[in-house]
Amino acid sequence: MRSLRISYAAARGIIGESMTPVFAQRYVNSFGTYVEGAPVILARDPRASGVMLHAAAISALISCGCDVYDLGVCPTPVAQFFIRNNENIKGGIVITGGHNNANWNGLIPFRADGTVFDEYDGGELLEFYHAVVFRRVGWKELGKHIKIDNACDLYAENLISYLDSEKIKSKNFTVVLDPCNGAAAPISTLICKKLNCNVIPINDEPNGIFPHDPEPRPRNGKQVSSIIKAIGADIGFCFNSDGSRLSIISNDGETVSEEFALPLVADYCLSQKGNNKCIVTNICTTKTLDDVAEKHSAKLIKTPIGQPAVISTMLNEDACIGGEGSGGIAVKNFQPAFDAFLTMGLILSSIAENNKSCKELIDDLSRYHLVKKYVWCRPDRQYAAVDAVRRTFKDEKNINFTDGIRIDWEDGWLHVRAAATEPMVRVISESDDMDISVKRVDSALKIIYSVI
Repeated sequence: MRSLRISYAAARGIIGESMTPVFAQRYVNSFGTYVEGAPVILARDPRASGVMLHAAAISALISCGCDVYDLGVCPTPVAQFFIRNNENIKGGIVITGGHNNANWNGLIPFRADGTVFDEYDGGELLEFYHAVVFRRVGWKELGKHIKIDNACDLYAENLISYLDSEKIKSKNFTVVLDPCNGAAAPISTLICKKLNCNVIPINDEPNGIFPHDPEPRPRNGKQVSSIIKAIGADIGFCFNSDGSRLSIISNDGETVSEEFALPLVADYCLSQKGNNKCIVTNICTTKTLDDVAEKHSAKLIKTPIGQPAVISTMLNEDACIGGEGSGGIAVKNFQPAFDAFLTMGLILSSIAENNKSCKELIDDLSRYHLVKKYVWCRPDRQYAAVDAVRRTFKDEKNINFTDGIRIDWEDGWLHVRAAATEPMVRVISESDDMDISVKRVDSALKIIYSVI
């Protein structure tokens, strides 16, 4: 099965198969050509393969004449913040597999404002990649390699200033953190300590040895849950490998669906004075967010799946917040980037300001039964599988083709799409009734298996 996933927004692949130093140099050469040899940042998560790809990326950028500000092992939102707040830097590359397992890694390009590439910038980068036409300079014009050691400290200071820190500090929260030995360690602990929290960190060595898969989902929050139950902590957080996404574990030990992070933050942000009453999300985020928007009389805009679509729409519509049900959330007034540390801070702010426990805040939200499954399949069969579902449901009244196919009924919805980052088809269903959600997912899976 071909494992390379390359798009305008990123490139991902399995180490030793498709994600190799040769590929990385070619892709990063394309980026160096795109920025015309301007100064850029380079950062990575701590996966074992990161050192190899990091070395390839440095040589590629320097050969294009780019001065490389090397942040080393650094969370993606911190790298984006550094780009955004340094005028001379015109973009960057972060080497990370995000939520993928340790055998995967990826290359994510960023623009001069720290945002992810859209189809226009990414299309130009891919033109250089496919044409294999790269910028080359002589020895006098080669870029410099400049190490940066304080990016996380600068980011943490700015985040603490942005949050209602005094209110959080006054609560002396006990927080359990699981950064999964990724780039969110130890900065997540640093931020919580600055907020006067009692911190219990686990899996807090940024060594890339993942104790569980680094996707912030309920199944990966069991360790945190057991600690919360044992010590009576106020809340827990699980991060992905690059610090862009998180999931929540409530004070009663419930490993809450990652889908609840966005409604919780949106409910808090929309209650704040001065924020534009507008939210952006994708078309398969939980209906709980629709209910939050209705509560605040806010406009809710839905986009195709992926950070590029959400962020560009958030900026174009001047929305106060954008995010996805995966646990990736951006707040425009801080930075237009999926940022798990900001998300953590805002959830702590909400608990402090509302004087309610995490469980009470979650209980205030509407709940639906959401079922998520996926099917691994060859990339050349992904779209055939989605099309088979489309043909099966073609006579339904409410069908949306924004990204894959979504069918809506009065009691819920079903969404099927080809994954952009992995060779799989994702199936999601939500309903008031768990049995209905399961039945709809199973019916879609049956169709998919018949064609792959």
